[in-house]
Amino acid sequence: MAEIPFWAIVVVDTEDGGYVATTPSIAGVVGQGATEQEAVRDLEEALEFTVEDMLRSGEPLPEGDRFAEPPAEDEDEWTIRVAV
Repeated sequence: MAEIPFWAIVVVDTEDGGYVATTPSIAGVVGQGATEQEAVRDLEEALEFTVEDMLRSGEPLPEGDRFAEPPAEDEDEWTIRVAV
């Protein structure tokens, strides 16, 4: 089984508190949580659901973030691998 690597960029949610995690590969897929780890786990679940939906509907899958620009210095970076 192959995996797609995604960068999870985690920032503080200044409006609601907690943290927000996003990935450059798929716009609009977001994770939220009270801690960075919770936000990343939530993003991982959202990515798994999104990739499964893309596979079912025959959409092309993203290559992932192997060649993406690294996040800014003031953002935390995590790597998520989604099996396909």
